[in-house]
Amino acid sequence: MQIRHVARIVSLGGQQTWAAQNNLKLNRDKTKEIVYTSSRKRMPPPGIERVSSLRILGVIVNDRMTAADHVTMLLSSCSSLLYAMRVLRAHGIPATSLHDIFRATVVSRIQYAAPAWSGMCSSADRGRLDLILCRSKRLGYSNNDLPFIVELFNV
Repeated sequence: MQIRHVARIVSLGGQQTWAAQNNLKLNRDKTKEIVYTSSRKRMPPPGIERVSSLRILGVIVNDRMTAADHVTMLLSSCSSLLYAMRVLRAHGIPATSLHDIFRATVVSRIQYAAPAWSGMCSSADRGRLDLILCRSKRLGYSNNDLPFIVELFNV
């Protein structure tokens, strides 16, 4: 166990060397470690924080390899967008414009990097995403021909 810890520190040293050779600087304050194993007994290298989830290019990846955290963030964001669309509708924006805004904001947010995270979605996560799409149809923010979430993932 001690050997693995030393190997990980050497590996981090190798990354620092590589960064220096490529005119880059490794910022230890922004460096995080995420472990994809059930064993939590190992200690992270000194100065490196261990986290249970990371936001990488807008996609939340957790240590359980599920998309639940990302879907929760998406649902929160999309709910805020639906409220903004309700305000727009109250100010008299036409339905066709609402449909365009919905596709440009909500659908594009759901489809962003979907090939990277959709495979980690459980059926419950897909159901939660389908509910927000069904709610948008019911409220008139999207066309009735909007596909289910599984079909959006394959587009």
